[in-house]
Amino acid sequence: MKFLTFCLYAICVYVSLLSCERVVDVALNEVAPRYVIEATINNNGICRVLLSATAPVAGADSFAVIRNASVSISDNNSAPVILSEKQPGEYQSSTMKGRPGHTYHLRVKINKQEFTATSVMPAVVVKPDSVYFTAEAVSGSDHLIANVWYKDPVGAGNYYRFIQYVNERKERTVFVNNDKLNDGKAVAYPLFYLNSDNNEKRNIDRGDTVRIELQCIDAGMYRYWYSLSTVSGTQLFAAVTPANPVSNISGGALGYFSAFTSRSIRVILLP
Repeated sequence: MKFLTFCLYAICVYVSLLSCERVVDVALNEVAPRYVIEATINNNGICRVLLSATAPVAGADSFAVIRNASVSISDNNSAPVILSEKQPGEYQSSTMKGRPGHTYHLRVKINKQEFTATSVMPAVVVKPDSVYFTAEAVSGSDHLIANVWYKDPVGAGNYYRFIQYVNERKERTVFVNNDKLNDGKAVAYPLFYLNSDNNEKRNIDRGDTVRIELQCIDAGMYRYWYSLSTVSGTQLFAAVTPANPVSNISGGALGYFSAFTSRSIRVILLP
């Protein structure tokens, strides 16, 4: 790979993520329909749970939303907060805000089935310091890659997820990293992706606005996102046998419950 650093530092604005996403790559090894839970709480005031069910045929790309479920989240074993259904299949709390260092417990009841999960919001809030771009040759195709600078806090056990948006279009590649080799160091993490479908909207070009969200996640969510990246083929250098992602939800549902801290940076590439 060739590193031709453009050093295209530009207007950088820290922002909070306020979006709703469906990111579960469902049921590669499943035939029977299963419930899917996508639950998040962060330090920016987002507390949201999406409930759906997979299609009955493996490989079918469709979901059926789940209505009238009972959904609650508790903080450090305090009284649970009941989430209300704001729209079909989407449950929210407008009053519950995540606190770094706290442990959160999710409970979902659908008909007679109950699902639970626990996630620890990391005590650290790591911000992306800057972004620069390099021209890379990946699978025979040249394109610009965003490289995110951040400072890993001293102390092993920090886990990260990155989400890239180009002109507010979300890149579907799963980007995760840990501090196994970088404890306490400044890190430049490259967001490599394969544009196998030759979709020009996924490419980064001069004049584009690129937003990178950096999430600090717990170990369970790192395992989930990493395993999802290998299942979906978005982990560029992985070579593992496909399997369903490693979920932190008990009771048989697919999906995840993630308590995370989040900071973002927005960069405008000058023409």
